[in-house]
Amino acid sequence: LSVMGTNTTLTHLELGGNEFEDAGDLDALLSQFPALEFLGLNRNRLTDAGLMHLADALPASVTHLDVSYNEFESTGCILLCGRLASLAALCTLDLGSNNLGNAGLAEL
Repeated sequence: LSVMGTNTTLTHLELGGNEFEDAGDLDALLSQFPALEFLGLNRNRLTDAGLMHLADALPASVTHLDVSYNEFESTGCILLCGRLASLAALCTLDLGSNNLGNAGLAEL
C-alpha cells in the first residue's frame, strides 16, 4: 500500500484478517489516507502494543473503527480510549471479542 502515496480520497479501508499483531507500520500506512472514515482491523491478532501504535496513527476523520476479534486487553483499551477524545467524528467503535477486563470497561 505504500506505493499508493498520499491518497486524499480513500475513505474506506478494510484490512481484517491480516494478523498484524503489533501493528508497528500502521502509523506510516494510515498517514497516507487523511480522509479515511472507515477502518476495519478485525481479526488481526492486535495486541496491547498494536493498539498503542493504532491510537497514535488514527486520522481525525475516522467515523467507524472495527478492532473486534483481536488479542488486546485492558491496557490496549485504555491507550485507545485516551485517543478517543480527539476523534470527534467517531460514531462506531467495535471492540467485540477482546479481553477488555474491568479496567478497560471502566475506561470506556
